Amino acid sequence: DGNLIPGAGAAPMPGMDLLMGNMPKPEIPADAVYYYQYCTAIPIATLLAQTWDVEAIAELASLRDIGKLLISDHVLFKPAKLTKEEREYMKSHTTKGCEIMKMMKNVQTPEYFKKSIEICRYHHERYDGRGYPEGLKGDEIPIAAQIVSVVDAYHALISERVYKRAYSKEDAYYMVLGGECGIFSPKVMECFRMSRKEMETIGTVECAETA
Repeated sequence: DGNLIPGAGAAPMPGMDLLMGNMPKPEIPADAVYYYQYCTAIPIATLLAQTWDVEAIAELASLRDIGKLLISDHVLFKPAKLTKEEREYMKSHTTKGCEIMKMMKNVQTPEYFKKSIEICRYHHERYDGRGYPEGLKGDEIPIAAQIVSVVDAYHALISERVYKRAYSKEDAYYMVLGGECGIFSPKVMECFRMSRKEMETIGTVECAETA
């Protein structure tokens, strides 16, 4: 079927360019290239034979926060600390993202759709069970979501937001390792350490070329 997306290395899903290009929340699609590079860097460093598709995970990582399209701008861009109620509301972007991906189920292969749901829903879960939305623990968390969760934490630290400054890549690296963003899988953390040099060069070449 020409309307299905085979996964790794495939062209974007039909309608995906239109969706991404018309997102009213500028922070969601802008870092897609960096997420692709970060997610590719981590699993390649493992040198382990895996059955899951690295390319598909990397491609879908840029849609991890697509559910924020359904979050109020008042909360999403609030330049101050969120209230308890607002934090709980913000957490719903994980399940709202699944709702959006389900609307595009008919243009995805079953495996690609499965990964999209895993990443949208579980990328804020933590290895010790203290994440959300379901409080999954250990390897209950799909490997695709485990990878994206580390990348998401790292990239959030090195990026400036309306409510915080950007940390240096060195500081961000040690903050992730130190558990300041939650507890991650020891196996994925080892991959993160092995990938440090490669990850810290991402974005550097582009900046140098435009200087």
